[in-house]
Amino acid sequence: MSETILYKSMKKIIYGITAGLWMIAPLVFAQATSTGLVPCGGTGQEPCNYNDFWTLLNNVLNFGITYIVIPILVILIIVGGFRMMTAAGNETQFKKGQDMIKGVVWGFAFAFLAWAVVKTVLYFLGV
Repeated sequence: MSETILYKSMKKIIYGITAGLWMIAPLVFAQATSTGLVPCGGTGQEPCNYNDFWTLLNNVLNFGITYIVIPILVILIIVGGFRMMTAAGNETQFKKGQDMIKGVVWGFAFAFLAWAVVKTVLYFLGV
């Protein structure tokens, strides 16, 4: 009985965090425009060319890793750890928490690998 109440409250916490992230998202994207995510084509700037596309791709990847992937990674690891801590001897809930953390770490590893591949390609292209 207490597990049901605990998981209902955990759902509310997750929904609250999600709502908070949706409220913060415009601020993050506003910062993206002020940091010069698009390197060309603005007022008083020269028009975009082929190299600017690769610079834009590099900027978008760096922005995504820094401001989107890492905060989500931290939040999901905390949720997985919370699930493991509140398992109260329930092996399936503990295993779900472990699987969640493993999935998050693997997902970050793939995101980092994609970032490394793009950085390597851009390096060899001279951008």
